[in-house]
Amino acid sequence: MRAKIFSREEHITRLLGSAYDRELTFPHIFKDSKRSIHPVLIEVNGRKHVVVGDFDSAAHQAAKQNIPFSTFGRYFSWNHPAGAVPPSFAEAVWAAAGSDGLEVEADMPVGRVDQLAAKGDVAVFGEVADPPVHLYAKSRAELEAVWASTRDADVPRLTPFVSGLRFGETLVAAMSAAPLGFEVLDALAEKAGLDAILVTAAFDAEMFTGLTRQTLGDHGATALYVRGAADILVLSPLPIERADFRPLGTAACAADAVAAHAKGAIGFQRGNMSIGAYRRFEAAGVRFTDATMTLRRFFDERAGTDLLYFITAANAVLAGIEHANAYIRRTVAGGTLTERDVAAVYHQGVDDFAAGIGMQDRIHSYFDIIHPGERTLLPAMAGDYPVLPGHKTIKYDMGLLVTDSTGVVRGCSDIARTLSFDVDLQAAHDRLRALLVDELIPSLMPGMTGEEAHARGVAVLRPVVDEMKRIGMLHPEMTIEGYTRDCGHTLQRQTLATVHFMPGDTGTFHAGMLGCTEFVWPIDDKIIACEDGYYVTPEGAIPFTI
Repeated sequence: MRAKIFSREEHITRLLGSAYDRELTFPHIFKDSKRSIHPVLIEVNGRKHVVVGDFDSAAHQAAKQNIPFSTFGRYFSWNHPAGAVPPSFAEAVWAAAGSDGLEVEADMPVGRVDQLAAKGDVAVFGEVADPPVHLYAKSRAELEAVWASTRDADVPRLTPFVSGLRFGETLVAAMSAAPLGFEVLDALAEKAGLDAILVTAAFDAEMFTGLTRQTLGDHGATALYVRGAADILVLSPLPIERADFRPLGTAACAADAVAAHAKGAIGFQRGNMSIGAYRRFEAAGVRFTDATMTLRRFFDERAGTDLLYFITAANAVLAGIEHANAYIRRTVAGGTLTERDVAAVYHQGVDDFAAGIGMQDRIHSYFDIIHPGERTLLPAMAGDYPVLPGHKTIKYDMGLLVTDSTGVVRGCSDIARTLSFDVDLQAAHDRLRALLVDELIPSLMPGMTGEEAHARGVAVLRPVVDEMKRIGMLHPEMTIEGYTRDCGHTLQRQTLATVHFMPGDTGTFHAGMLGCTEFVWPIDDKIIACEDGYYVTPEGAIPFTI
């Protein structure tokens, strides 16, 4: 008997509850490919089983019923044995299914179906909608003009705050750097051998249409970029009545429209497009090539153009954490404080910061990771769990999205901190943070690879080994070479990037790009995390969170 694999979110929510869904971390982070990281439900012979990423498995603490689950991948911890290889998504699913074949829902992303099919027989069940679409031309030049004008209008309101940062003068100048447009994507697409790219993720399509992701989602709209063309083709099942969208008629379906308007190698988002839709495009003669990394690199490359939005997001997080920490210190002794209480107070601090710099209603929640090390070492979303004075460490890893005046997301944050009531643990956190901003970030030079940046991060950590052992943050036999997780990454409108400071990462970053550096140190029942933003100048990187 074939095992059925359900990938729609509602199946998981119905089975495990809304609290479980709310506490999944990575589906919040993966804005262009949420369903490629979401848990799946397996049903075979009346038996139910969930497969979830190790990094999201803490959410099972909130599950409304005890459904067996297994994990794929692994989130770094010093407690993991060196050299252990975790199962992949496909390996975990096939092992849990215990059958000769699988049937997957038609809305499962192509990338996941390909992974499963590489290890056995996979069939598809169900259908995905395939409505007629209205076609519109949206001028690339108009989009670029809006990017530049909205940014330039926001520079004056941010200048007083940014001027007060350590590298304020350099950062203020960089906020008004010459804007980068679609010429960046033209070059990347040519290098990748792509003639066109179909952008189906609403979050990414914001930048190709000028519509917000909410509007794009409501309309079911997508965007077709053709390399070098003056216009973006917008495909929408519902009419779009705006003067800046030039009507081009209709098509029987999206596949017919793409086949008629794009030739050659057409890119798509493998982690976003469903297998059902993919097969319809194939039937229409469209042959796709994965363009996920090309699109992410485009957003990576032009992120520095929108530096002010990243500075806003990162420093709003720091203001929120400072506000939340003050609240914790005042109230934790009462014994009734929860992680969600802390998150609510954190967002009050964020809102106060936004009002102070004139960015009210422009800063929005992305992800709120708040938890004591005693609850989990995994990156868990804030839940209804107590925060107690006896907890050794309380970790924050906070994401915010910042929009321009049209509502389009232009920047995000990925900033981490730890609060500890233990003097030694707090001092260790503060020292790691100082190493980030005073040593690691200044050592990052244009043209470096992710692997080189990681090696530099490990070297920066080497002097703290003895102290970390003394306070119980390393076991006696451990060495700093065991720090195999990333020490940072580049950053774009979401935290998914093209360069990670990891062993073996040969991707490079250059002047004008930005990102974050981080030291995350989980062991036993304690976790220290610190993360700061950087901007790469021709002379090297500088922090924008101090």
